[in-house]
Amino acid sequence: MISHCQDVKSLMDALDVPQAILVGHSMGVQVILEFYKNYPDRVAGLIPVCGTYGHPFRTFYGKDWMEKFYPLLLRNGERHAKGIENVFKPLLQTRLPVPIARLIGAIHWYRCPTEIMIDYFQHISTMDFEFGCRSLMAMGEHSAEDILGAIAVPTLIIAGDKDLFTPVWIAEKMWRSIPGAELLIIPNGTHTALVEAPALMNLRIETFLRDHFQHRRPGVRERRSTAPSARTARKGISTKAEQSLSS
Repeated sequence: MISHCQDVKSLMDALDVPQAILVGHSMGVQVILEFYKNYPDRVAGLIPVCGTYGHPFRTFYGKDWMEKFYPLLLRNGERHAKGIENVFKPLLQTRLPVPIARLIGAIHWYRCPTEIMIDYFQHISTMDFEFGCRSLMAMGEHSAEDILGAIAVPTLIIAGDKDLFTPVWIAEKMWRSIPGAELLIIPNGTHTALVEAPALMNLRIETFLRDHFQHRRPGVRERRSTAPSARTARKGISTKAEQSLSS
């Protein structure tokens, strides 16, 4: 996770972004929480989407059986990565993974767009499987649970109530643990709820941003106005109008 956090920091540094609102999906939730743990001054807000604070294999499909087997599976996967790539890469480039994902409940059977998932699986096929196994191993061992109670930035947690990878109670636990956190649970949303109900999710994020960041842009330092105050220039106007004129 530290390597992923360094990548985020390097990107922000390269783009000259001193502070940002971080959105993370799935493993990205662990990444943005770990980033906050290491660089809290660089974070203006957090939006974890369909993910957990740590040890995801303990709750995969609501069971802990994967916690017992994933180290052996991933170590062997890393050892035989090239052979696995030769078998699975051609399959991932077909339409076959989509109906399989629907069958096992990984994605919603009709709300999740087929073409988006085809593109997703084709993208997965371009990844280095050895690196993927190492990343999954690090993801399984990582936890940022210790930082939840210390998060002091606006946080919006988004979850799907039919997410089998990261069950909804995990989002509810984060919501109770992070001071002042807000929670959106997408009805019938799976682990891909962000593409199953994009309008709902986008509207809620827009409201969150307006509520907490309407008067400032993350990463941009506020500048003092040198113009005469509205109170001096015009007497008798409302406070709201004064603020609007002087901003």
